[in-house]
Amino acid sequence: MDKKFKFLSFLFLFGVLAISFVFAHELSEEEKANSEYKVVFGKIFGAITGFATDVHATTISPTTTILIAIDSLGILLGFMVLIFLLASLEPFRGKLRTSYVFMGFGIFSQVIALLYTVIFVRLKLFEVPFGLDVHHLLMTLGLLFFAFAIYNLREVVKGVTTS
Repeated sequence: MDKKFKFLSFLFLFGVLAISFVFAHELSEEEKANSEYKVVFGKIFGAITGFATDVHATTISPTTTILIAIDSLGILLGFMVLIFLLASLEPFRGKLRTSYVFMGFGIFSQVIALLYTVIFVRLKLFEVPFGLDVHHLLMTLGLLFFAFAIYNLREVVKGVTTS
């Protein structure tokens, strides 16, 4: 487990550095050209997944590019934490295991919120479904899962202190 953690941590830090260099280079190139650039990711995404998209090319500002990078790193970090959580879940039973499961649901909800933001808000690959921005709903749901996890941890601590 310790070697996996070190390897995944190194991989994450390497990813952060690589993405930082790529976006820094793109931003410097954009400043030189002093114009916005087009992203055809919507067309590629539609071709791969079969989803129809009205957006063939999206204009993205440098600020949005940085926000996409931050969101992407959050998604990567969230998936890494979920992997660590699932790897350490096996020996636990009872309320402690339930607490870990709620933490996993909370993290997953946060990751889905970030994915939603990247796909529907930042890249604008599709129209926001039903005109509803569910990002905040997903984040609130994640916080609710964390509250359930804390409650179960409190029950575990109460059982340990009375023993």
